[in-house]
Amino acid sequence: MRSFALVLGLAAFAQSALACEPSINIDENGNRIESATIRGDCSFEYAGQWNDASALSVVDLGGGKTFQIVTSREMCPMREHVVFYDCSTGQYAVINGVMDPRAARFYIAEGEVDMGAEDLQVEFVLAPVGPLELTEFSDLELLLEEGADYGLLFSEKLVSEMANADPDDRVDLSCGCKLFYPSLAGSKK
Repeated sequence: MRSFALVLGLAAFAQSALACEPSINIDENGNRIESATIRGDCSFEYAGQWNDASALSVVDLGGGKTFQIVTSREMCPMREHVVFYDCSTGQYAVINGVMDPRAARFYIAEGEVDMGAEDLQVEFVLAPVGPLELTEFSDLELLLEEGADYGLLFSEKLVSEMANADPDDRVDLSCGCKLFYPSLAGSKK
């Protein structure tokens, strides 16, 4: 019985260790996926410098504004970002997701310093759960100020990872501007 428990324990450890390994992207025929898949709605998968980025469809907020939720996995954990574009100016902000506040409270209560193994989610950034509400009236400068007031982090890392990827793995994060507002400045990037 003890050896069975040991085997179960080792299996659980091995599974948890594998959960944070970089994924190898395989198609339905067992072939390795070598380049990004980009769809007409600007959603994508297998993109970026490490082929670990994917995104949902771009959302048109109206008034020349769009946003998209982009997910990347740097081995472990999952990191979500909100890419907000003002297509009339071509300016954008990449807002990092945050840890579930319940998990953060647990780490603090346990005296843990390294909270890096937790997923960072945009659910806790965007309304109705989070503090930021994106609308057609959202102003980029005010959005940055409001986000800073709430301690949110803005990042260029996602943009640089896309720019430094192999040509087949690059994604144009201004795709939503081209899709919804082709005549505006943001679509010319």
